[in-house]
Amino acid sequence: MMGFGTFPGVPSNPAQHLALALNGRTVGDRLVVGEGMPVSYERCVRRTRTLVASYRPELLLGVGVATERRVPSLERTARNRCDSRRVDVDAIGVAKLVPGGPDVLHTDFVSKALCDAIDGELSDNAGDYVCNAWLYDSLRLFSALRVGFLHLPAHGIDANQAMDLLRRGLENNHAEG
Repeated sequence: MMGFGTFPGVPSNPAQHLALALNGRTVGDRLVVGEGMPVSYERCVRRTRTLVASYRPELLLGVGVATERRVPSLERTARNRCDSRRVDVDAIGVAKLVPGGPDVLHTDFVSKALCDAIDGELSDNAGDYVCNAWLYDSLRLFSALRVGFLHLPAHGIDANQAMDLLRRGLENNHAEG
């Protein structure tokens, strides 16, 4: 689980807090690795590549905050674009993520059962910022893994709910809908 850290307007990110809180826990015989990552278009991908190479996970879950959302949202799609006016913590703005790449990529991670685990909803809008970029790049770069993305509301979610999400996500090989 990779949780985004702080960025302008979010001095304490519940996504990073959740990832770090779950680090070292287990789901059955599987170790949960929870790490923070910078809200940086370039550095979050580099950090993810390093961790995937080190741990060789069967599931890769990114977590970010969407302060305008009232409930947690599991993202179904990532778009090959961001709002270039919204710069990351490195003062970089991005419009097109992969020139010539597919406009949309879909994850097979989400399902109604997973949403139920977190009292959440399915979403087709991963935003126009680094969260969407991370999901798009991760789906493209780690196609052999199950990749998902969870947007948290500003108040976050309970660690036990997140563990239930991971347990159900690891048990189910295919999304239900």
